[in-house]
Amino acid sequence: MAKYPGNEKGFFSLIGMLVALALICFFVYHMMNNYFKATVSVPAQSGLSSSSQNSGVSYQSVITNTRSKVEEINKKSADSFNQAEEALK
Repeated sequence: MAKYPGNEKGFFSLIGMLVALALICFFVYHMMNNYFKATVSVPAQSGLSSSSQNSGVSYQSVITNTRSKVEEINKKSADSFNQAEEALK
């Protein structure tokens, strides 16, 4: 007679439960991995970063271009404000 009644077949032992839990975790991991796949592959990301490094654009030129565009926007805003002010007179 077995020490624990209802455990004659031996499946519900600790090892059996750990194997079942490992299989469940394995399948859940693969289902989630397929469901939440990245939209951009790793080689495409590395290609994007390397192309920006090899293009020869320095941060000073980016700052200079940005500064000139902001100055243009400020000038246009000031001109439109002056035109609106003249229209009210």
